Amino acid sequence: MSGSTPQILRRGVKRARLGSEANDVSRPEAIRRLVEIELKVKGKKMNEIDFEAKLRSDGYTEIETQDLQPRPAKGQHGHPFSIRGLVLAGTFIVTQDNQRTIYKSGEVFAVAQGHPHDESIGPEGARVLVGRKYAKE
Repeated sequence: MSGSTPQILRRGVKRARLGSEANDVSRPEAIRRLVEIELKVKGKKMNEIDFEAKLRSDGYTEIETQDLQPRPAKGQHGHPFSIRGLVLAGTFIVTQDNQRTIYKSGEVFAVAQGHPHDESIGPEGARVLVGRKYAKE
C-alpha cells in the first residue's frame, strides 16, 4: 500500500458515514454532521469534559458555559470566529441557509466563521458550553 492510502480510506469512511445524500446537503449541514460523527464516542453523546478537551485540541479558545434566557431570534448575523457548542440543557435553535435546526441536551451545533445565521433560545432557556475559534492571520 502507498503512504496516501490511509488518508483516502479516511475520506471514504467520512463520506460513507454522511450517507449517500452527502452531496445534496448544504455546507453547514455537512459540517454539522461531520462534527457530530467525530464527537460521538462509541455511540454515546459527548460529555462536557470530553467536549471541552476536543474544542481545545481543535484550536477553539474563549471556552465558556452560558446560561441563556428564552428569547426570539436575534436576526441574521455572522461572527469573526467559528463557533461550536454543546447543549447541556434546554433548547438552542440555529438557522443556517434557511434551515432551522433545534438542538437539545447532548447535541452539538457549529457555525463557520462569517457564515450568516440566526439563533434563538427555547421557552425553557438553554445552558450551552461554547468555544470560539479565530482564523490565524
